[in-house]
Amino acid sequence: MECALAYNPVKFANLTSTAKIELLKSLLKNWTTGIELHKGLKQRNKKLKPLEFPEKLLVILFIHRYAVTDKDSLNNLKKLVSSDFIPIQEQIEPDFQLYDPSWLRKHVVINIVEISNNTLGGGHDGEIQTRVLNTPKATNTRLKMAIYHTTAKAFVQILLKYGGHPKLPEGRQFDEFRVYLNMRKTNDQPTTATEVILDALPYIFKHHMTNSSSVTKIIRGLPLKVTCMSDKWIHTVTLDHFNLYVPALLTQGEPVVKTAVSIFNYFDKIFDGSISYEDVLKFAPVLPETKVEKKVKTPVKGGGGGGGGGGGSGTPRKKAQDQPINVERIQQCLSTIDSGVQGIRQKQNDVQETEQLLTSITEATTEIRNLVSQPTVQEPTPDKNTQAF
Repeated sequence: MECALAYNPVKFANLTSTAKIELLKSLLKNWTTGIELHKGLKQRNKKLKPLEFPEKLLVILFIHRYAVTDKDSLNNLKKLVSSDFIPIQEQIEPDFQLYDPSWLRKHVVINIVEISNNTLGGGHDGEIQTRVLNTPKATNTRLKMAIYHTTAKAFVQILLKYGGHPKLPEGRQFDEFRVYLNMRKTNDQPTTATEVILDALPYIFKHHMTNSSSVTKIIRGLPLKVTCMSDKWIHTVTLDHFNLYVPALLTQGEPVVKTAVSIFNYFDKIFDGSISYEDVLKFAPVLPETKVEKKVKTPVKGGGGGGGGGGGSGTPRKKAQDQPINVERIQQCLSTIDSGVQGIRQKQNDVQETEQLLTSITEATTEIRNLVSQPTVQEPTPDKNTQAF
């Protein structure tokens, strides 16, 4: 049966609640192992044929599907969704609504999927797979699903402790972080410390995947290759053994140690000051693109020569007032280019995958050019007899 295309709300417009549920049930018949609950940043690409469900519903299904693996994780999710939930960390905005499909989509589901994409890639022969799997083709999907589970559980633990809008600890070491958050608020682009760190994680992982020694740190929380059999792992390996670690510089007194920590501990150590937040602000493309409205020049009437300094009809250009360059967006584009180049260099992609990588590189370079290009406006042409200086 052909996979369903993206959700079409027109089908549901005039249906009763009961009829809507029945239609959704029928659509589930198209759900096979090849159709994921959510495709991250590519979810709205109809060509990839995502599951034909309302995306807000898919977000909730994703959370419930992957954040629960045992009694403890079930209780954690129950705490998070309860109406009287209060985070452990003191909040700037105590009533911040984080269990909302729109917020969860942007800061939880997409980031979980993109962490997986940026580490395990789209195939079964990536660097991590070849290091930890004996039979990558047979066990890569299980590895990916395990990463979804443990990362989703880690995100829930983070939200239970830090909530959606936590106060940064007092102290000068957090001054730049506070300045950044205040700058966003001043520019009517508010964000929270939780959002900044969660949104940074996929790009931090992508950055470190380009370095072999960093990959060694990332896989520190995964089972050893000798424990992987033909289609599963030995019985002593449990789901909780599948954790991606974040490479980081850990301050232990005076010395700084290159290490790697779990995603939950990464949050903890940023807030206790033993891991700097600098990587978060450096790699996270957290500033949304600012849409600049193009101003349409109103034609000047009656511009033909004559006395009184009449302007001519020519239209040379001059620089308009410089617009601020979106550095974070440029960093995101550069990360896309780096990832694309790395993927092509591996020479293990099929023709379609290589073409997609080339397309992503082209789109990223085009966007960078657009971001750094300054707009121009028109000004009257000086009289052709006027001498130029």
